[in-house]
Amino acid sequence: MEVIINALYTYPVKSCGGLEVNSTELMNTGAPGDREWMVIDAKGVFISQRKYPRMACIYPVSTTDGVLLELRNDNRVLGRTTKPLQATAQPVTTKVWADTAEALLADDETNQWITEAIGAAEPLRLARFRDGTRSPGQPDRFGTHSTMFADAAPYLIANTDSLTALNAKLAEQDCSPVNMRHFRPNIVVTGVDAFAEHHYSSLRHPVTGARLALVDHCQRCSIITVDPARGERLANAVPFKTLAELNSMPGKPKAPAFGVNAILEEHSVAAVTRISVGETWLLE
Repeated sequence: MEVIINALYTYPVKSCGGLEVNSTELMNTGAPGDREWMVIDAKGVFISQRKYPRMACIYPVSTTDGVLLELRNDNRVLGRTTKPLQATAQPVTTKVWADTAEALLADDETNQWITEAIGAAEPLRLARFRDGTRSPGQPDRFGTHSTMFADAAPYLIANTDSLTALNAKLAEQDCSPVNMRHFRPNIVVTGVDAFAEHHYSSLRHPVTGARLALVDHCQRCSIITVDPARGERLANAVPFKTLAELNSMPGKPKAPAFGVNAILEEHSVAAVTRISVGETWLLE
């Protein structure tokens, strides 16, 4: 089944806004820079939109000097860091669910900015991943390569037709539509029926042979109910219940699924493996 790569996203800061790109390298650990930074509390535990929905409004901005952070609301810029993200030499042990990883803290000014931008009552810090310090969390599912600060899988692949079907169901229920940013994918494809992505085992480039193994359904949490433009939870937890009715996890009728967890197959890696918007890939 031929599909077109519709969009590509990376998320330089875990649980913050994404950066839409036209092309990216594919690596075993995920796209370069994806979830390289993370917001942590005083104990080093990761912070997400589950606790602070306003994190959705923190967006990375690429400049010639590096990555800045902006606080936005409905595309209006409310504030911006004064200097690019840069780690200090101060190490810290961080925790993502049951996994631990070593990281380096951002400077005090940036940490103060992120705390105020998110609206946190507690002091928060930004931490940058240190390579080689995290063990694979679920090697039976996602192989022996660890990600940076991603929850588990290095890639999430979503389908535009699945989003269209969800919005059609929401319209029947007199609910407002949602967009792809609610689901935070890395790779978005178009050209396959709604939710049919769950019935394929791989996504392969027809020329280079690069292959992403489609591992399993991605079970969604309450973050999909956060409006990514305003950083606020949507009324009635839209679209959580509707998505569960339309496409649930296997054997879990109340657990919504959207997108497919994926890994880059080891034997398919070329010298440089890239993916670009507009390319044709094959679902197999």
